[in-house]
Amino acid sequence: MRGVSSEPPCRVLAARSLSSLEMLLFVCAVSSSAIFSGCAGVNGSSTSPAAAQISVTPSVVNFSAVVVGQKNSQSLKISNVSTNSVALDAMKVSGSVFSVSSSTSPILLAPGKSAIVTVVFAPSTAAADSGALIISSPDFKNPLDIPLSGTGEKAAPALQVSPATLSFGTHALNTSTAESVALKNSGNVALKIDSVTISNPSFTITGLSTGVSLAVGQQLNFQVWFHPTSAGTWSASLNVASSSLSAPVKLSLAGSSTTNSTTGSAPPSAHSVTLNWVASTSQVAGYHIYRGEVSGGPYSRIDASLVNSLSFSDFLVLPGAHYFYVVTAVESNSAESAYSNEVAADIPN
Repeated sequence: MRGVSSEPPCRVLAARSLSSLEMLLFVCAVSSSAIFSGCAGVNGSSTSPAAAQISVTPSVVNFSAVVVGQKNSQSLKISNVSTNSVALDAMKVSGSVFSVSSSTSPILLAPGKSAIVTVVFAPSTAAADSGALIISSPDFKNPLDIPLSGTGEKAAPALQVSPATLSFGTHALNTSTAESVALKNSGNVALKIDSVTISNPSFTITGLSTGVSLAVGQQLNFQVWFHPTSAGTWSASLNVASSSLSAPVKLSLAGSSTTNSTTGSAPPSAHSVTLNWVASTSQVAGYHIYRGEVSGGPYSRIDASLVNSLSFSDFLVLPGAHYFYVVTAVESNSAESAYSNEVAADIPN
């Protein structure tokens, strides 16, 4: 903003959310001698013909942090606030990391009409950058500059598992006990899970498999099961690996078993849920079954491997619980369909 006077500020020009990054309020001072880049439609007079004819919202664009090699875009609304048509003959950007992805200039704006222009920020280095969207018109004495800024940051892939360790306590032989675990993408780039391994067969997992992708900030809840088959103390390490990570994320598991059936938690419910479905009309390799505790999901996969029949029995249900099931079809190339319709099951106490 250039030529700011000591006059009191004018009213707020715009307030909008910018790609969920922050809320910006654009306030301008009024002066008969001031020229405001990117600020238009103010009360009072201005020597800028552009400011008297068009309004640009937002009047300042901040892309915040974007990972190097990726891009972010924001849209600006250009409105004709005058009583005459305005011809916008060119829209350019300064700064090599900024570009205009949607511009149909020249644009002729009738009074009261608007046009949307999208500006893209694609940083090439981990550094702060600045530039401007330059709007030219034969109706303007000088082009109108909309300030642009953004910061490039290095890719920092990261996975977080919670809890950090998992202890099942003591349970009777040949029972099955489950605990929930959360896996969150805590980095700044999307991640694909390349492998999931457990070092002891007394522990298994449902709801997490190879090939799952997590967006930035996305969390996936899955279950770890303890199935002791002989008396003793058991331990294992759950390793979740991705090619984007320098080392797998590890979760330490522990549990013990006894021949005394009254020790520890009660054995699992004697109930089960049996699902049946109609075969897919496409050629498929099998099916996956998913279960959730809330209608509409999220769902966790409960089959250990691809199901080749048209039915599935879920024996790992708890008394008094409410479950919701969906099924997907899987092709030979591992492509998976969308969820089927949802069915509900209420387990008796």
